[in-house]
Amino acid sequence: LAWKQKRNYDISRSQLSRDVVLGIMVCNRRPAFGSDSSNQAEEETLKMETLNRTMQSLQNEALAQQRWTAQLLLAGIVSVFLAWALPITFEIGRAFRSPLAKNFLGQPFPSGNNFWPRNLSEMVSDPNIAHGQTNRYLMIFGSMCWLISRYPWVLNNVRMPSRPGMTGCQAIFPAAGLVGLSVVPIYLVPSEAYYYWYSNGMHAITTAAFASYILIELYRLWTGAATINSSMERTLRWLFLALTLLCILIYFTADVAVSSSGICCSDEYRRPSAHESQAALQSVHVNDYSPRELQDLLRLRPMLV
Repeated sequence: LAWKQKRNYDISRSQLSRDVVLGIMVCNRRPAFGSDSSNQAEEETLKMETLNRTMQSLQNEALAQQRWTAQLLLAGIVSVFLAWALPITFEIGRAFRSPLAKNFLGQPFPSGNNFWPRNLSEMVSDPNIAHGQTNRYLMIFGSMCWLISRYPWVLNNVRMPSRPGMTGCQAIFPAAGLVGLSVVPIYLVPSEAYYYWYSNGMHAITTAAFASYILIELYRLWTGAATINSSMERTLRWLFLALTLLCILIYFTADVAVSSSGICCSDEYRRPSAHESQAALQSVHVNDYSPRELQDLLRLRPMLV
């Protein structure tokens, strides 16, 4: 099916090129010297038919490009949604499993629950575990779909002819931010302070690049720089923008409240001794560790207790 669609697309492209060239040649033809009125009328009719066929080919080409762009944009949205929905579902199942997981000392966590990551970025920050790999693949795929769709230039309700620079930023920055969110991990473990701050700083920059879409959409709706098809579409876009800003506010408010108010239970880390490390590596519950946790245990880095 993909080969057939591409073949039809190539045929339409070649037919479009022939129609355009033919239209230019016909429209530039001058009537021969001494030609009668009937010949001139036939040439005018040929000109109009060729121009109409050329305009129809251009319209079909634009419509095909818009459909392809919309399909790529939808595929990217679904991919990014699954990139977070699948790991969250996996993490919820792991948080409520039984028996409870244990720390490197072989003891259950003081809260009486399994470990729950502090935020979404920490949840998928390890690329060596299953949901971390899933998130990275789907985020990169979604970014590629957004980038090659060229939707800010193709879709009329997104394109801003008076702001080409802002249109380019919308096409590049959110897609680049998605790749950065999936590739650059976030570290909340108090080890290797320089790498900790550098990695988290780069993660914050990529988050800002992805969030630039919100500012551009706010500018577009506020100034009317793009053509909105209907009042219903404008209302829905304002509604989704307001919900997005509300979710961001709740996300950061909850994170600050948990980390500063002493709500059970803050993450506590302790550097294991060489004896504790060897005992943990020989225990049964070591199978619950991720590759990163095993590496931290071998290098005697701070571990969650």
